[in-house]
Amino acid sequence: MQRVLEVVSSTFVGRVAHKAVSPFIHLVRHISHPDIPNDHTFTKVAYRGRTFNLEHRRWSQDDALAIEQCFTHAQYDMPIGAHGILIQNLYREIVASGLQPLIIDCGANIGASVTWLSAHYPEAHIVAVEPAPENFALLRRNCAGLDVDLRPAGIGSVDGRAYLDKSSGCEMSYRTT
Repeated sequence: MQRVLEVVSSTFVGRVAHKAVSPFIHLVRHISHPDIPNDHTFTKVAYRGRTFNLEHRRWSQDDALAIEQCFTHAQYDMPIGAHGILIQNLYREIVASGLQPLIIDCGANIGASVTWLSAHYPEAHIVAVEPAPENFALLRRNCAGLDVDLRPAGIGSVDGRAYLDKSSGCEMSYRTT
């Protein structure tokens, strides 16, 4: 969609048409999704027979990258060798024993990793920790209906208070200091 907008906006006629049509597009978007801000959009992803509509910031390359890392680049896929087999066997043993596996996602961002984990390990309970309020709001929306305990917090090596440091300028690299 971004590429189409660039092509249309590359000519004078395209820019004029885009400027004229934009208010109607925003109105239709607002009517169909009144609780979704105009600067947000959805990306539909599928994994292991499950489909997710992940809400994210429309112009954020970091949000798009988080989704790509999980669902396109398979960042969370376990290794094929002995370690991957060990993890799968451990997961199956926990489930077979009648217990529920627990996964803790520290820095869950907008929830792409949580949705991937919930599809890959459907019997697991997930605790998702995210300190950034903007990311946490999207995390909450993207994880609605999943077996997830959401925590608006940060992780540190000692107990205490911290503040968010976003000196890098991107939504994926908040640090608690």
